[in-house]
Amino acid sequence: MTPVDASPHCLVRSEVPFGQEPLTFETLWPVNDGGILQQPTQAVAGRDIAQCPGTLPAEPSCHEPPWTGLAPDDFFIASGSRRLVEGSITADPRAGPGGARGSPRATPTPAVVEQSVDFAALEFAAGDRRRVGEFLEDAATRCANAAPAVIGGRFAMVGRVPSHYRAGSAQIVVVTDPRGAVWLVVDGTSTVARSDRDRIVTAAADRLLPD
Repeated sequence: MTPVDASPHCLVRSEVPFGQEPLTFETLWPVNDGGILQQPTQAVAGRDIAQCPGTLPAEPSCHEPPWTGLAPDDFFIASGSRRLVEGSITADPRAGPGGARGSPRATPTPAVVEQSVDFAALEFAAGDRRRVGEFLEDAATRCANAAPAVIGGRFAMVGRVPSHYRAGSAQIVVVTDPRGAVWLVVDGTSTVARSDRDRIVTAAADRLLPD
């Protein structure tokens, strides 16, 4: 007799299909169509999501964004979201066409100039009933010393997290609205200029936040 799986199907994880990536090199660096794109992954609510309990912590855990201290699946369930997309994209902003797709991020050398964007985007199921946006903004303030800003006409929280490339820090930007939330780590072999950061965040938020 075949055993019956009685555990609830809370969520389904998969790669975003090739060609449906929410961000591309051209999106973030208009003069560049090459670099390293790690195929984004997605989590979508499973058929039994209503049976899967989960709550956000009362206090942030300042280890790494999104600062919940929860396992990824537990965070998705606690957020009450319909979909979560995560990915990373890296390019030399000076370069022209070319580059590799799907390769691990290489350790930069002094001759290399790289900028990278690690991104995550939540699409809420029915408004932000779990107050995820409020949690993220508070956590960014407390864990990344974030301050409010307006980028591309959107309210944002801008803070600092450790850089992948150097001894300094990278910039983290959290953008929320009633439909979803986005957080992006904008990093590079040197500090990314404010104008470049704002252009990248504006382009990313336009594509990552639900219509």
